[in-house]
Amino acid sequence: MKRLPNKQQIRLLESIERLSEAGIHQKGIVMQLEKYGGKAFSPVALHCQQTLAQGKSLTDGLAPFVSEGALLALRAADNSGHFSKGIKEAIKVVSLGEASASLMIKAFAKPALGMVGMLTASAFISHFMFELLAVQYPRARWGIVSALADGFGQFWWSSGPLLLLVATLVLIGVGVSLRRWTGAARARVDGLPVYKQYRQIQSTNLLTSIANQLSAGVGIREALDVAQSSASPYLQSHIYVMRERIRQGKTNVGLVFDTGLLLGEELDSLKLLGESTDAAITLGKSAMMHERSLTQEMVMINSVAMVTFKLMLASVMTLMLTGGLFLIFGMATSSF
Repeated sequence: MKRLPNKQQIRLLESIERLSEAGIHQKGIVMQLEKYGGKAFSPVALHCQQTLAQGKSLTDGLAPFVSEGALLALRAADNSGHFSKGIKEAIKVVSLGEASASLMIKAFAKPALGMVGMLTASAFISHFMFELLAVQYPRARWGIVSALADGFGQFWWSSGPLLLLVATLVLIGVGVSLRRWTGAARARVDGLPVYKQYRQIQSTNLLTSIANQLSAGVGIREALDVAQSSASPYLQSHIYVMRERIRQGKTNVGLVFDTGLLLGEELDSLKLLGESTDAAITLGKSAMMHERSLTQEMVMINSVAMVTFKLMLASVMTLMLTGGLFLIFGMATSSF
């Protein structure tokens, strides 16, 4: 069993939402999924049947197939007794993850792939075209621009594969560390790109889950226990600190959530409003602000990354083409 892709998760949850709102109980929902869900959802239906037969909830059956954020929303719904609302929140969480993933691909992956292509082109130009010209026109007679272009391309021809391997390993390490890396060292990098966006997604999901449970009359300590049961190690480390704050007698939600997880501006707002307003409303608004901030940041990062890539592309291609043209011009004039 493995987690479904985000788009399939959304389809699955929307199907469950539609059936739930029609008044169909959980066993009936599973039967409908098995009958009409197709190959994509048949393993989900089978696992859900097994968990329901063991006296567990539909959420337990869905657990291996949905994201941590969606599972958090579903567990909160089970705890508060509002299953349909939990499904809606789970859809929202997965949709946010899908949108964030798309924005991050646009912001980081596309420019990165473009850079790889650009540097590969410069390496091939240097290794093949410049080498061919060097046979007919000795390097000792090359100008500064041509020598610089050749050196740039040769560097990427010889060192590019190793640097690409290192970059790939770093990216894999970052991907693994997002969920698992905790402690003071993690706090120092939580403001960097990718880490910050992951933190904002986790903040949004946690705040939404706690707000929904509080609005249903669940205590904050119990709500945090539910959230911790399905959270990543990274989020669990923050929830542990929150529970310790409650154990110490702190009642202001701003002080409870002051663990380094939330954005500074939103945390200050929570501290100011924590004693005077309904905590569920305050946390819900804070979740919305974190989501809005995430979207705005990703759009900005995408814009900056694309402008930077285009400038670098223009610079490198200008260098390589100018270097090549100067060589051809030098060869032509030297024959007279």
